[in-house]
Amino acid sequence: MNRSRRLFLYGALVLGSLIIPVRPAGLPPGEALRRIKVADGFTVKLFANEPEIRQPLTMSFDERGRMWVIQYLQYPNPAGLKAVKVDQYLRTKYDKLPEPPPRGPKGADRITICEDTDGDGRADKFKDFVAGLNLASGLALGHGGAFVVQPPYLLFYPDHNHDDVPDGDPEVLLTGFGMEDAHAFANSLTWGPDGWLYGAQGSTVTANIRGVEFQQGIWRYHPLTKEFELFAEGGGNTWGLDFDEEGNIIAGTNWSDQIALHQVQGAYYVKGFSKHGPLHNPYTFGYFEHIPYKGFKGGHVTAGGSFIKGVRFPRNSTTTTSPQTCLPMRSIGTCSNLKGRASSAISAVNF
Repeated sequence: MNRSRRLFLYGALVLGSLIIPVRPAGLPPGEALRRIKVADGFTVKLFANEPEIRQPLTMSFDERGRMWVIQYLQYPNPAGLKAVKVDQYLRTKYDKLPEPPPRGPKGADRITICEDTDGDGRADKFKDFVAGLNLASGLALGHGGAFVVQPPYLLFYPDHNHDDVPDGDPEVLLTGFGMEDAHAFANSLTWGPDGWLYGAQGSTVTANIRGVEFQQGIWRYHPLTKEFELFAEGGGNTWGLDFDEEGNIIAGTNWSDQIALHQVQGAYYVKGFSKHGPLHNPYTFGYFEHIPYKGFKGGHVTAGGSFIKGVRFPRNSTTTTSPQTCLPMRSIGTCSNLKGRASSAISAVNF
């Protein structure tokens, strides 16, 4: 997932027998920036921060260079729904299926357009494209509007006149994404080189879309033919996916020291079988593991990454003038290319 995370420390103020929880504020933007660790030769600059942008989950850029951001302010519980059952994995059953916006319960999430009008590298103009969203977890721009995942729905907000105001209520493109756990919602809407809109879904939710049931996996939707497909099943609690220059999907994972998954169409991948059950195809006789990369230094979750092809990289990050770089958001350092060729580097950023 492309998302900033703040570390809060919890304490208590004890007054006699009264205990009052204390939750200190997060770090100021400048201090948080100084604590980000990047590979040698890379720098990080601040583009937008609180109070204009809070809890950013994902971002997308339009043809004018403006950054569109989902502010995931409703997390972790949906507005207007009552939990009736929660299991040991935090999978929650709710009392009803919410209607799509604007008829359904209004949450605190919003999609905000951030613009740098004076060219100084900092956003100075902010406008909400849509507000009142309720755990919106994915965003992609195209076809004259914005595609938004708000489980259980994939929505399309048209804006054909480009005035940054939706032309009307969103069109419901798909229904059935799992919503038992906001940590595993459908996410990472990404355009593929084939014109399909791709997305991921994490582990502790179950989707059933047009009769296709799955937990974690990669799915896709075609905006012209309206087709839906489960592209690949399995993986970790996947957040984040991107395509390399050859059209391969590399997706995030939460399997400890594993770097990522190479998701291939029609393939089946390892998953937590004891927790999530077997693969849905009973005729599968095996599954693929994670990318066999050794020495990746990370924590519990790789929240996605991006492949970047260009020449403006430090000399120590590549041996050619046309590197392709993947930036997994979980650890520190520069790693060699996933395929073993010298033309790529992996620069990891630690939050």
